[in-house]
Amino acid sequence: MAARLHPRPARAGHAGTGDSPQRAAAGAAGGDTGVRTGPPPHPRGDPGVRCCPPPPPPPAPPPSWRRSWSRCWGARASSTSGTCSPITSTRFLRNCRNGRSWTPWTPPADAPGGVPVPPLPADPPPPVPPSPVVPSTEDYGGHHNFRLGFLEAGTAKSVTCTYSPELNKLYCRLAKPCPVQVRVGVRPPPGALLRAVAVYKKSEHVAEVVRRCPHHERCGGPGDGLAPAQHLIRVEGNPQARYHDDETTKRHSVAVPYEPPEVGSDCTTVLYNFMCNSSCMGGMNRRPILAILTLEGPGGQILGRRCFEVRVCACPGRDRKIEEENYRKRGGAKGGAKRACHPTAEAPESSKKRVLNPDPEVFCLQVHGRRRYEMLKEINEALEAAEGAVALPRPVKGRRPRGEGLVPRCGKKLLLKGEPVDSD
Repeated sequence: MAARLHPRPARAGHAGTGDSPQRAAAGAAGGDTGVRTGPPPHPRGDPGVRCCPPPPPPPAPPPSWRRSWSRCWGARASSTSGTCSPITSTRFLRNCRNGRSWTPWTPPADAPGGVPVPPLPADPPPPVPPSPVVPSTEDYGGHHNFRLGFLEAGTAKSVTCTYSPELNKLYCRLAKPCPVQVRVGVRPPPGALLRAVAVYKKSEHVAEVVRRCPHHERCGGPGDGLAPAQHLIRVEGNPQARYHDDETTKRHSVAVPYEPPEVGSDCTTVLYNFMCNSSCMGGMNRRPILAILTLEGPGGQILGRRCFEVRVCACPGRDRKIEEENYRKRGGAKGGAKRACHPTAEAPESSKKRVLNPDPEVFCLQVHGRRRYEMLKEINEALEAAEGAVALPRPVKGRRPRGEGLVPRCGKKLLLKGEPVDSD
């Protein structure tokens, strides 16, 4: 007995009647035509009526972000909340009824109303090497040939910043910009930094942190900006400057991103300010300091290092001129001043031998007044003692004999006790 096919009337919202062409095409592409073959199941399970086997599953629909977005959103809305749009919920239920399984899908960023996909997290940067307690002051150019340069300003009293190549020393005024030229032979990688830190020069003070004196730290000034009050070195004119306090050594440093030179130039200029005098009590207190400039990679590794001495004073040109002259007098060798002040033992002997032949002539000098005569006499005896001819008698400590040292005036005879008086 052949089974009869009973066509099912189309419902509203399907491809049969009352549906838009787009929805009908989408339903046809997904295998849902809205027409079910075979009679409905008998309520009592009549064995005489047989149903046709279900049709094979339709092929996978073509990729379409519109259909996928609606399916995904319908599944998400049905699973997370009990209310959703009628069209989406109806289509989701119809797909579930046909035995289809859906997997979560993320819409592309260009889809209307789509949520952009966040990028994958990048690899974490390499760990920053720990800061040494005593930083190195040795110059190191490295692979990038890192070096510094300074403008020639001379030794005039009006200059605010001048550099001495002989002493490798920078002289500057308080809170005045000091241009430092940065040059490299090979361009560093992106993300490189220029870091400046100050340390004390002498070994007995190198472990201390260089900071401003309490007076300048409390008063501040217009050049402070967003920089911490206790930092000595500032960067002027660069809003990307970052001030850092090391967690281990507590040293203060300022870092700026490395900028390549402009067209027609071979260097990059950074303006540094020193916010405290070298003679300030409670701060540097006349202790020499060194400024260390390092070129660091993105991970904190040292690519280059340069070091120079800094003196913050009221007259940089005058101080540079004086120190250069003293340096030349010492023969260009540091520490030679002490050797020049302490000559050898043979030097005084030779000088005495040259003076041992005085002039044999004797001169008489008339002096008015006993006091002046005694003074000139002492000077003469001192000169003769220096020549080695006469030794000065040392005064004997104790009470002076009576009558000694008493000299009468103008030819009068001193009368002592018990001596008879002469009469005419």
